Amino acid sequence: MNFLLIVDDYGAAFVEARVAVEMSESLKTQDNDFLEKLVPFKMNEKPSFPVSLIFQVTYFGCGGIAICVGFHHIIADMTTAANFIKHWAAIACGSNVSNDIARPLSDFTSIFHSQNLSGFSRSSFYEGYFLSTEIMIKRFTFDGAKIASLRQKIGNESSSDYYPTRFEAVSALILGGVMTAAREEEEFNYTHLVASTAVNLRKRMSPPLPEQSIGNVIQSTTANWPMKKNINYNKLAEKLHEATSMITDDYVRKVHANGGFLNHLKNAMEGSSMNNNSVKNFPINSWLRFSFYGVDFGWGKPIWVSSVMKCKDVAILLDSHDDKGIEALVGLSQKEMVKFEQDPGILAYSSPNPSNSYPEQEKS
Repeated sequence: MNFLLIVDDYGAAFVEARVAVEMSESLKTQDNDFLEKLVPFKMNEKPSFPVSLIFQVTYFGCGGIAICVGFHHIIADMTTAANFIKHWAAIACGSNVSNDIARPLSDFTSIFHSQNLSGFSRSSFYEGYFLSTEIMIKRFTFDGAKIASLRQKIGNESSSDYYPTRFEAVSALILGGVMTAAREEEEFNYTHLVASTAVNLRKRMSPPLPEQSIGNVIQSTTANWPMKKNINYNKLAEKLHEATSMITDDYVRKVHANGGFLNHLKNAMEGSSMNNNSVKNFPINSWLRFSFYGVDFGWGKPIWVSSVMKCKDVAILLDSHDDKGIEALVGLSQKEMVKFEQDPGILAYSSPNPSNSYPEQEKS
């Protein structure tokens, strides 16, 4: 692989690379180690150069192209990143998006005050989630028909009118598999599983914030489940739904007026029977409904969109190519992954590490 590296604009980096292999071969295996080569630095290492925004365009021997876009989370949430990619593609195709780009940025400091991060060790988080040598990443595909069946099953078991979203149903299934795998570990000592997910606040605030707002306009929400309690997909999904539903304008303003979410979480942990040593944290990040498969830089729409994830105890959910299914990237320890793959729910509703034949690229 040959590289040309250009660094400019105070922290933006652009990389061009060429590989001799055929793109079709890499799509067959979906090997995470190979995908990591499409990124200009190792995912479990800090970049050797300071950047907040990074791109790599890789040209394959067959003529195929892969585009990697990376943001530092300090400056962007996924909505910001998705809007950037869509505008970039539109400009590349000659569209006039000046009105969107020229909109003045809003100052949200009256809502989102500075947070006191003392007491939260970023280094320990980084080492635990990113630098562990025990990480195993696998992809699980849930097709639209099986998700519909799962949602129906969960909805039928509800004593209320609750009917889960795609995200809630698949997340409940994944959390059930994670708990089953963790319980079988010899060193198992967790009392609770805490699932967190980021909620986009733009439409939840009153008045709504501009969709083009740049930054981390998100609020993390958490749902916990006792590790020794029987696993119930319906109740797990409802827990996730309730946790997300509480993120309202009033709630967000109160939390950020009292030290921000991290301080709120710290106080909640101190006031409960849980502590950091007894909790298995498992964030689930939703990249659903960002319409990445509709992005066209002028070469046609993408045949595959994914993440080069290398984290332990994390899952990322992305839309499938037809926008009906979900591709879930799950990171666990090697021992837990072996057991997770054998979970009855995971076996019944997903295809692990699929070797898909992707549809032909649409002609522009």
